[in-house]
Amino acid sequence: MDVQQYISSGIIEAYVLGIASGEEVRELELLSAQHPEIAAAIEEQQRLMEDFASSYHLPPPEGLKESIWDKLEQEATGKAVPFPAAPAAQEQPVTTLPQAETKTRRLYTPLAAAVALLVISLVFNVMSWQRTRSSEHELAAIKSQQENILAGNRQLQQQMEQNRKHMAMMMDPAMKPVHLAGVGDHVTNNAMLMWDTRTKDVYLSLKDLPKPPAGKQYQLWAIVDGKPVDAGVYDMNTGEMMQKMKVIPAAQMFAITLEKEGGSPTPTLTEMYVAGKV
Repeated sequence: MDVQQYISSGIIEAYVLGIASGEEVRELELLSAQHPEIAAAIEEQQRLMEDFASSYHLPPPEGLKESIWDKLEQEATGKAVPFPAAPAAQEQPVTTLPQAETKTRRLYTPLAAAVALLVISLVFNVMSWQRTRSSEHELAAIKSQQENILAGNRQLQQQMEQNRKHMAMMMDPAMKPVHLAGVGDHVTNNAMLMWDTRTKDVYLSLKDLPKPPAGKQYQLWAIVDGKPVDAGVYDMNTGEMMQKMKVIPAAQMFAITLEKEGGSPTPTLTEMYVAGKV
């Protein structure tokens, strides 16, 4: 996780303003417990908000209190002495209060602008953070889709390579094909064996044999002078079209039986699926 990128994402401002969702709050509090940098950033943002509020907390204009008391005293004096000259005394050319109000308005105008700028900045950060979160989800979905496409492409390439090797093997005059047909209750099953007459390598393809049950595995046998010789067990999980088995120097026949996983020293004749002559 990129801690600095997370701090600058805008989530902390949203948290301090109280507009983050419950899930986001829980995530931030969990991460702040794990990363001191995030906890420090939260404290710093809270301090900045408090300092901002304290900096623009304006006291009443100087002399405002005295001006109000003077005005009250003048009004009281005017009511208590009803002589003809009273109208002149009631003119009361005291302008301190209006001036104070004007001064207050002048002072609070930049404050309002500053608050507006702060709110705009915070909203922008929160919106940027939300867009970043959305973009991250979209990017993750695109990456997942791309990985799936690449995996499918690799699988297709492997399949094409196997087909190419199989075709080359079928076209090689030194390769002797042996068709293994179903026997007994398995007449619908088939398998194909390719025997290299030069190297004596044996390759087996189980075309139509069912998937063996758990704990079981197909085993190939070479019949040499009437006796079965172990030619290896077939691994169904390799995904190979033609699987290389054991080297068999000579054989008159091949057969496949279903044995316990890992193979058997002797074939179980009642579990024979296919067989074919060379």
